[in-house]
Amino acid sequence: MNANASSPPPDRDLRFDILKTVGIFCIILAHTNADDVIDQIRNFDVPLMVMVSGALFSVSRGDRPFSFGEYFRKRVVRLIAPVWIFLVLFFSATYVLDTLLMGKEYPYSWQTIGESFLTIGELDGLWIVRVFILIASISPAIVAIVDRAKTTERAIVVLLVIYGIYEVIFSLSDKFEPDFANDAIENFAKGFNDIVINDFILYAIPYGCIFGMGILWRRANRKTMAVISATGFVVFIALGLQYSDVADRFIKTQAYKYPPQLYYFAYAIFASMLLYLWVDRLVKTRFWKTRSHWLAPAIVFISSSTLWIYLWQMFWLEYEPLLRDWLNIGFSQPFTFFTVSLLSIACTLGHKTIVQHFVDTTQFGRQHQKLMSVLFLK
Repeated sequence: MNANASSPPPDRDLRFDILKTVGIFCIILAHTNADDVIDQIRNFDVPLMVMVSGALFSVSRGDRPFSFGEYFRKRVVRLIAPVWIFLVLFFSATYVLDTLLMGKEYPYSWQTIGESFLTIGELDGLWIVRVFILIASISPAIVAIVDRAKTTERAIVVLLVIYGIYEVIFSLSDKFEPDFANDAIENFAKGFNDIVINDFILYAIPYGCIFGMGILWRRANRKTMAVISATGFVVFIALGLQYSDVADRFIKTQAYKYPPQLYYFAYAIFASMLLYLWVDRLVKTRFWKTRSHWLAPAIVFISSSTLWIYLWQMFWLEYEPLLRDWLNIGFSQPFTFFTVSLLSIACTLGHKTIVQHFVDTTQFGRQHQKLMSVLFLK
């Protein structure tokens, strides 16, 4: 199903492909307004993707020395270059569709456009890209922590201590209100607090810990992962009962996601670890081994294309109301979810097929194969 091959390599770990596929569908499900029960169940998607990223990093690195410069350069370019290309297409398409064809006022200011290229601001969804860039930035510290811990248990304890420090920082930042006699200094302090602390630090530290947990997946046995999952469940239930007692209703973990807090992460760790254990068992069963010949290529394609599928779903979510009006039908939530998912996968498959054909059949494409791959095929 991908632009290069019809079947996955024999040594590919399909467990992580399945987990990434579940993760991207859960993210799309969240963006298509699932009901409260489904929305809570799926609310482990981003931490799952971060943990899988950590696990895949650990597998690809092996026992080789870690080069931060090489990893940061490759990872950031592979993340930000496709996003910038998509944003150029997105804002251009918005101008054509909204302003030229429908005569509407252009909905995005220059500030919004500029902030979007920095993965901040009001354009919904880009915060996930920012999270992965931040993780790449602090990866040396995460790797050092995990490598210097002699056992998985010690590494987990260190990550928990770091996360506890983050919770203290979060509680203090929530109370920080810059108040200076000089307006210019006060505005700078507020901007620093809003961007550096709220948009970066309060995401880098906790998701860095989650990335570290993913690195430990390579070391941890099923018993350790089951204990971690059970602990997450206990913490989730305890905090859920506490918050629900105060509010007199069940509080979804979504309320503690921006920036992330313990209630949100406890559920996410519980669900992600439980899902990993189930998938690990699934790929070893006779059912999977005898039927994976038709399912595995689709899963591998989706898994290896999650960034572009995610970007395309941002486009289709923006124009889903227009599509609904054009077809003159009402979209139920499940129909919207499947429509956005299929259109996003179809657009990804289409653009990858076109680009791969261009690379294979033109001199320019062959000469710039690596660049084209980074920009459009990852």
